[in-house]
Amino acid sequence: MNLSSQVIEVMIFSVALGLVHLLVGYSLKFYLTMKEKDYGSSYLDALQQILMLIGGAILAINFILEIPLLNTIGLVLLLGNVIGMIVVNMIVAKNPLIGLGQGAFGLIDLAGMIGDIVSYTRLTALAVAGANIGMAFNLIVGLLPPFVRFTVGILLFLALHALNIFITYLGAYVHSMRLQFVEFFGKFYESGGKAFKPLSPLEKEVWIQKNYNNK
Repeated sequence: MNLSSQVIEVMIFSVALGLVHLLVGYSLKFYLTMKEKDYGSSYLDALQQILMLIGGAILAINFILEIPLLNTIGLVLLLGNVIGMIVVNMIVAKNPLIGLGQGAFGLIDLAGMIGDIVSYTRLTALAVAGANIGMAFNLIVGLLPPFVRFTVGILLFLALHALNIFITYLGAYVHSMRLQFVEFFGKFYESGGKAFKPLSPLEKEVWIQKNYNNK
């Protein structure tokens, strides 16, 4: 694959990878909430997002396939879960007005979900940037005179590409960790445990009395 001329394909692959990543995170959340028998949260915090992500993916694929049935399924999954979010909020809140307000605020969270998916395009930027930098280094070495190219140019070629590889791997590590801990862990991870209490000195007075009778 030519990263310079097939940027769209690389971006589609990155977004598809992110979609799978998010689905796994929401699935873990669904499993945990169902295990705790928190059925309201299992739908509002997990199942709803899963179905909407699937619906959005179906609509995106249907731009290519153009199958009316797939378009209907995607719209039903999206719009049906928007209505379901409002209805379930009203049921869980036990107050129709409060639930309606919570459902309306839940629509704002949909923009955040779209932002989560778009954030995976950073993988595309990293891949394309690394490829173009490598091509630029090749061009620089290729412009050198033949004698310099096959003497100093070889050392320059190795040094420049070593730098590019280092930057690329560093970026891949940092950004993948960011996606892992923000986009993935945020879907199901909940902190807990006991608060950390560091050791402290025993602040009590101790009197030492010397016994001269002991030999």
